[in-house]
Amino acid sequence: MKLVLYSGGSGRENRLLAEEVSTLLQEKRSPVLTFVPASSEYAAEDFREFRSFPFPGVKKQRCIAIDKALSKEEEKELFSSDAIFLGGGNTFYFLQSMREHKLLPKFREYVKKGGILLGLSAGSILMTPNIMMAALPKADSDDNDVGLKNFSALGLVPFEFAPHYSPSAKRDEELKKYSKKLSHPLYACADGQGIVVKDGAIHFVGKVSVFHQGLKYRIQ
Repeated sequence: MKLVLYSGGSGRENRLLAEEVSTLLQEKRSPVLTFVPASSEYAAEDFREFRSFPFPGVKKQRCIAIDKALSKEEEKELFSSDAIFLGGGNTFYFLQSMREHKLLPKFREYVKKGGILLGLSAGSILMTPNIMMAALPKADSDDNDVGLKNFSALGLVPFEFAPHYSPSAKRDEELKKYSKKLSHPLYACADGQGIVVKDGAIHFVGKVSVFHQGLKYRIQ
């Protein structure tokens, strides 16, 4: 299993994560990276921003939206990619699209077979057991306009992920309270920070914070 969870930020801020991705792709001669936007409505804009991220060695990048039914050719292109990057956006809408088009098991199978899955913000949350972090902080949560009721996600990692983390008494109290409900840890990352998962090993990029059973710790 090869996963990279980005929190957010610019390409320059994420240069250390780019190096991690480059290492994961180094065995590929001419790696193909496919960007999956959260919504086709903003696909062109999001793809332009994505292309500003450094991916050393990647020769081909393409964009495939999944909030519409994929043709057989599009699905083949998507899951034959050396790496797939799930973009940021509305997490509820993103998960609804995956579920509606029966793509959750296909993404799991892609990772199981050795495909590299990358995510940014919402895309990273989708790799975790559920997308409850999209509802926190309450003051700046994603809108559940699609009326999603089943929040279970890809479940590729044994932790939850809070992107765009900026420590404050109010924010920390929300995360501590939520972490009391969990048997697994919750990792909070500021923009430019992230998590790399390779063959079961977890590597943290940046000074990541962990919330567990109502307490907060600093990993690095």
